Amino acid sequence: MNTTTPTTEPRLDPELGKRLAALALADLEARRALIVRRARRVLLALLLAGETAVGMDRVRQYIGPLPAGVNPVCLGAVPRPLAGLGIIVRAGYRPTLLASGHGRPTALWSLADRTGARAWIDQHGGGTPGEILHAALVVASIEEARQTKHHPPQEEPHA
Repeated sequence: MNTTTPTTEPRLDPELGKRLAALALADLEARRALIVRRARRVLLALLLAGETAVGMDRVRQYIGPLPAGVNPVCLGAVPRPLAGLGIIVRAGYRPTLLASGHGRPTALWSLADRTGARAWIDQHGGGTPGEILHAALVVASIEEARQTKHHPPQEEPHA
């Protein structure tokens, strides 16, 4: 005797699912263009500065808190075009550090094309003077942290 109940819920075509996901991400990007563009620059800046695998939790440390009413899901639109251009590749997954994310896996990204990343920043890295300064500060703070890690300050001898 079969005890399973057949489902009457229609099955979604996987290709249709991919197209719907792409449309949803495009909508998020259009609605949150400034945040998404800034996050892309930060992601590339982190990777160009030598970080090997970067996730959106790390990017959020540099873009600051999202404005009220902005769902962090909008950051899902950040890597897609960069990956599509072959500038970055998925390097694995890690559980999110956000309490609201309940430990769900989030993608980590690695740099695949350093020249392409620099070209993308040159082409899309403009923006307002505040955005340019923000990107410069991100790179400077990464470099400072890296130098401190490799060359910790020496204690001065006591006289």
